[in-house]
Amino acid sequence: MKKIGVMTSGGDCAGLNAAIRAITLRACDLGMQVLGFREGSVGLLNRDYVNLTPKKTSYDFLMRGGSVLGCISKGNPFQYPIEDGAQIDVTAEIIASYEALGLDVIISIGGDGSFSIMHSLMKKFDMNVIGVPKTIDNDLSCTDYAIGYSSSAQVISDCIDKLQTTAESHQRVIVVQAMGRDAGHLALAGGIAGGADIILIPEIPYSMDVVASHLKKVFRSQKKFAILVVSEAIKRMDGSSVIVMDEINNRHRYDGSAAYVASLIEQHTGLETRPVVLGHLQRGGGPNAFDRILASQLGVYAVDLAAQGNYGQVVVFQDNKVTHVPMEKTINTYNHVDVYGQLVHTARGLGICLGDA
Repeated sequence: MKKIGVMTSGGDCAGLNAAIRAITLRACDLGMQVLGFREGSVGLLNRDYVNLTPKKTSYDFLMRGGSVLGCISKGNPFQYPIEDGAQIDVTAEIIASYEALGLDVIISIGGDGSFSIMHSLMKKFDMNVIGVPKTIDNDLSCTDYAIGYSSSAQVISDCIDKLQTTAESHQRVIVVQAMGRDAGHLALAGGIAGGADIILIPEIPYSMDVVASHLKKVFRSQKKFAILVVSEAIKRMDGSSVIVMDEINNRHRYDGSAAYVASLIEQHTGLETRPVVLGHLQRGGGPNAFDRILASQLGVYAVDLAAQGNYGQVVVFQDNKVTHVPMEKTINTYNHVDVYGQLVHTARGLGICLGDA
């Protein structure tokens, strides 16, 4: 009997439980045992797991947001934090747990950070790994879609629907800040779906003169209000990043792009403008139908790879079908928005201003 370990690492998103369910159902159907590790690699380190069975992963896993196993973004075993604030290497303890539990493979549901760690463990030790991509940012290379992206874009679209009515009532400009890390996929997709007037993403440098001119054009029409969607990673006019210091975790993070752009709009146009930060609303809630199907496809395929002994792979969605690529291919490049791609062309074709023309 093969024994599979499953973990969800990095940030949470909608669709993780659907993937856990698919992995469990397929594995058990093939006569495999599935251990679900709590809080990613920390669960493997501490041998903190639950035996997953079809009975424990019922249909409601399809609609549940977050991860029943828990997520963690601070469990890097190469730089594991301890109580005094220092960082130590616990990779030897990780592999000891892997061997003691008799695992044949770890299926890691994660993004590029999680895969980088798992790939390093795979290279350093005799550990078998298969990756399943999840990230609301959709910035993982080699896959057209990752689990969570579609549901997050849906949240942005739904929020814009609500913001349209209050913007219209007060004849205001509302600037919506979307997540996405260094890529603009989420802002672009959510903005198009929500009917935004302007979308600003890090891949396309913007001019406030262009933005102001477009807003004045919008307000000269019968509409008299406007919605902007800005990615959290857009730059200031001087080229610097819009960041804040996270005192708790002692690191910088993107935040403040909506407030920054809103202030500039009022300076350039005199239009009353309000910033709205969606924040973790984009991560919360259950998955939409697309993410449920995607998670199910990727989960089943990952178990099939495990059954074949085809390790060191990441399951990906390319050209409307599920396939796999070597894990190193997904972590060596970053998936930015293609500024000449179909989605950007669509936005321009709809008359949406991207800040550059």
